[in-house]
Amino acid sequence: MFGVSSKLATGVEILVWVWRDAPGISALTPFSGDLSILPLRAESLPRLIELHQQCRDEVARNEPVVSITLSALRTLVEVELFRAGRAPDNEDERLWQRVSDWISANLSIHAPIPALCDYLRVSPSTLTRFFNKHTKQSPGAYFRKMKQQEALRLIQSEGWSVKAAAFHLGYQHATDLSRALAKTVCPPQDLP
Repeated sequence: MFGVSSKLATGVEILVWVWRDAPGISALTPFSGDLSILPLRAESLPRLIELHQQCRDEVARNEPVVSITLSALRTLVEVELFRAGRAPDNEDERLWQRVSDWISANLSIHAPIPALCDYLRVSPSTLTRFFNKHTKQSPGAYFRKMKQQEALRLIQSEGWSVKAAAFHLGYQHATDLSRALAKTVCPPQDLP
């Protein structure tokens, strides 16, 4: 029997897996006894339900490869449970690191926001919320800021000309970079 008490008038779903052996991922092994309770985030549930259905479908087959397939599905279930049970804060930090790395590696592309949405597999509105949470800026404004900071670094620390930095960073004309830097970062006389 499973009992869940909630003061809110919300539904609760419980998904249960029972294994004969301990999980292959040590982080899923219960600390004491033989029961582990993992709070799962809502976005993990559809994948786990899909894997559960695949397990049920495989059990219904009468083929010699069923045990191999079930073993593979068990590994996928364990990986998904491991991922789903992780603390969201760490995941959020890892996602921000991926975003930062991607931006640094793609400062020269012309349509960065759709490309970043495609890379992360998120909608533009989700990306905007994510950036507002982390930077209090839109994705476009943050991208332009990073591009301008890299241009300044190249010009001031590396000794690049404005023209070379502009073309390296995907500006069509050196004057576009000069104007961008003059408006937001530094006055024109600071540029070599």
